[in-house]
Amino acid sequence: MNPEPSPASGSDDYLSRLNEAQRQAVTHGTGVSAGGADSSPLLVIAGAGSGKTNTLAHRVAHLIASGADPRRILLLTFSRRASVEMTRRVERICKTVLGDKAGPLADALAWAGTFHSIGARLLREYRSVFTCMASTVGATGMSMPRAPALSTGICCLCSSPWPGLS
Repeated sequence: MNPEPSPASGSDDYLSRLNEAQRQAVTHGTGVSAGGADSSPLLVIAGAGSGKTNTLAHRVAHLIASGADPRRILLLTFSRRASVEMTRRVERICKTVLGDKAGPLADALAWAGTFHSIGARLLREYRSVFTCMASTVGATGMSMPRAPALSTGICCLCSSPWPGLS
């Protein structure tokens, strides 16, 4: 997936709306930043109202526009509302940068969602990799603490009963 025009080829008008620090965060590691292609991790710390959401949406759109496979981008937020808003912003920016080619690319953000929804999806998709807590607890003889979420006494992955719960 190498859509044209690429931000590296000079079509970076969408970056002009960002301040210098935001622009550096968006282009970090893509070869467009002033220091070249730095692949080191990036941590963005900023206060309320400083444009973190906007910067993150631009970062994801920039990666897609630079040729990254959107199916390999993990975009996590805390709430469903924020997740929907973030995805909408990424799609809007991609459409600005890529035009008609943006539709299928931005729609492929399969791993965008809340921490909880993505975690639940991973547990469902890879349930065979995870051992059932009920069998692990039963085999070790450990007692399972009672919790409101476990009051049904059924494992959410394999539907086996939790030991010690009535």
